[in-house]
Amino acid sequence: MNTPELKIYAIIVTYNGMHWIDKCLQSIRQSTIPVHTVVIDNLSTDETGKYVIANYPEVEFIQSNINLGFGKGNNLGLRKAINNNADYVFLLNQDAWIEPDTIEKLVAAHKANPEFGVISPFHYNYNKTEIEYYFSTIINPFDCPGFLNDMFFDKFKPIYEIKFVHAACWLISKDCLHVVGGFDPIFHLYSEDNDYINRVKYFKFKVGVCPEAFVMHKGTHKGLTEIDTNFNIKLNLVHLHLKNIDYKLSGLFLTNLKGITDRITSAILYRKLTDLNIVVKLFYFSFRNLYKIYKARKICKKKGAYLNI
Repeated sequence: MNTPELKIYAIIVTYNGMHWIDKCLQSIRQSTIPVHTVVIDNLSTDETGKYVIANYPEVEFIQSNINLGFGKGNNLGLRKAINNNADYVFLLNQDAWIEPDTIEKLVAAHKANPEFGVISPFHYNYNKTEIEYYFSTIINPFDCPGFLNDMFFDKFKPIYEIKFVHAACWLISKDCLHVVGGFDPIFHLYSEDNDYINRVKYFKFKVGVCPEAFVMHKGTHKGLTEIDTNFNIKLNLVHLHLKNIDYKLSGLFLTNLKGITDRITSAILYRKLTDLNIVVKLFYFSFRNLYKIYKARKICKKKGAYLNI
């Protein structure tokens, strides 16, 4: 595909990423379609920043003086892309790598299907020995109609609409970026991509998976995860529910209140004091942050949110 006129910004947010960053950046360096790469380092305590500067002179490196988190870190790169009139932004996790033609195929898929605002490739695990676990849970017939059937019968279409795909590897179109804007800083880590996808769909863009393009991602694993144990992640999920701008905040709050009341009742009946403490804290902090969520919802209904467009 001969598209020398395209301006594509690849954005990687790093934090203590020495174990992965070389493979990640090498894979982008080998892309069959030219990209301008921006690395935003979230104050790593290992040698990530020094290594990138020394070994990848073509990379635009930004050193943050604090840990901004995933969303706010990406927003620095997204603003640069907009200020430089980028046609596409390609987000890639530090613990992921791509094949040489991955970005080219994603761009081709978008050009043929411009109604899609976010397109992700097929996700393998890091060693490309099996499907990445979390990705395998979202390509089901309910969330991604037709995908599994066509995979089984080896008759893939160029692109499939999907309800959600995590931001380990996204191609975002210029139109989508200018309308939807950046990540909401209310989410420091986790759920920011869920919120972004909700906003993409609010503005009538589609979200897709391109099965002919591939990313290899360390990803999540079966069994107990950080999501099961981290209170801040649980609180993010409550915020995510309340922030869905497709629905009225009053209705979402009442639904959340009912759910919390049911969980409190259950915890008391079964004498699960730890669960009771967590649920009460979730309600307290979500209620305390309600005005912040209200303001964030208003911001997200405007075009170019969080990117000062």
